[in-house]
Amino acid sequence: MLLDSSIAHIQSLSSLSGVGSQLDDYGGDDDEDEDDNENPFSFQLHLLHHRLDFLNLCVTARGLCAEMKLTGSVPMKGTRSFLHQRNACHCFYALASRYFRLYSLHGIMHTQQTRTSLRMLYALCRFMGDALSKVFAEAVVGSSGGSNASRLSRIHSLATSPWPVG
Repeated sequence: MLLDSSIAHIQSLSSLSGVGSQLDDYGGDDDEDEDDNENPFSFQLHLLHHRLDFLNLCVTARGLCAEMKLTGSVPMKGTRSFLHQRNACHCFYALASRYFRLYSLHGIMHTQQTRTSLRMLYALCRFMGDALSKVFAEAVVGSSGGSNASRLSRIHSLATSPWPVG
């Protein structure tokens, strides 16, 4: 039963990825620097793109955690799993900065509820990045050799970023 629900979630997420390509047809191409005056729905399109990216990252993180749990070991350096685990937290941090940029560009023009949800999504991405850096710290730090204590403390200090206020 659990496997069936997992398959259903993955299939629904893959259908959402098709929506992302349809959003591109409407002009939401993740380039926030260009002039959005011609598209009145640019904020909504960017927000939907970021939400789809978040869901894709969550599915990837879930798969990496399941793989690590099933194998019961830390992946070897240079393997696909090792590289994905090393980059997963950085992807969440990059998405958090995209949410913060969206908040900076469009937040003042929207309601307090919209600004709050953008700050919450920013914080959620930072939390997921911090959580993955802690979960995968053994994989990333433990198999890379060298001074593990200093590298582990550097990974744990990634959570010291400022929170948006407002």
